[in-house]
Amino acid sequence: MAAAARAASAASPVWDVSSSTLLWVQPAGPAVHRYDPASGRDDAISLPQHVAHAHPRVRGGLVVHLLDGVAVLDPSGDRRWLVYWAREAARAGAAAVGPSGELWVGNGDWLARVEPDGAATVVLRDVAIDGLAYDTEAGRLYLAGAGRIEVLEPGAAGPQALCDVGSRPGGLCVDAEGAVWVAVPGAVRRYLPAGVLDDEVLVRGAPPTGCAFGGPRLTDLYVTTADGSLLVLAGAGTGAPTPIFAG
Repeated sequence: MAAAARAASAASPVWDVSSSTLLWVQPAGPAVHRYDPASGRDDAISLPQHVAHAHPRVRGGLVVHLLDGVAVLDPSGDRRWLVYWAREAARAGAAAVGPSGELWVGNGDWLARVEPDGAATVVLRDVAIDGLAYDTEAGRLYLAGAGRIEVLEPGAAGPQALCDVGSRPGGLCVDAEGAVWVAVPGAVRRYLPAGVLDDEVLVRGAPPTGCAFGGPRLTDLYVTTADGSLLVLAGAGTGAPTPIFAG
């Protein structure tokens, strides 16, 4: 089933298990949307600058990756910077929450880890990052960019190539079996942890930009597209629960 186009563009779907809703962003709107599958209602929060990702917080509200840094939105609606870098070369991109409730963010060609208290560390430099996903069971961080998917293993000095995808990838998610789903032009693909292509779901129309499992049993695959549409592929697989930001 496909929801009607809601914005000029859509990206970065994230399932919020606490409210059984889907978060997604309108990057250049800029706005964060919350879609309720039960009612079909879609609410939007306007933001002052380009937004790349939004995740739920343990304390309520959201943590959002903006052009100039990472901010938190309190349930009251107040907004404050958690970390502010505002570098000329920074480009707000992919984000993923890790097993300790930390936030991993891609900014242009570097990867940073942001702790719940706002402490930030640049982990990798000179890496292309268009998508991030954390396999919390295996402790593996997946990075998509420059036509391939890489994996950063615990204790490794740097990421290792997992597989080539043949085109510029979009967002990623991990399923219950540890396989990686990635949005590519015209399709969403499933790669096994060894990097073998296992499945491909064709997507007609505008290119998909991101994917995430959601629904009561995490069996619905939500796909955002470049024209602002939100697609729902029921029964595509079973997703792994996404950690919640601990800040």
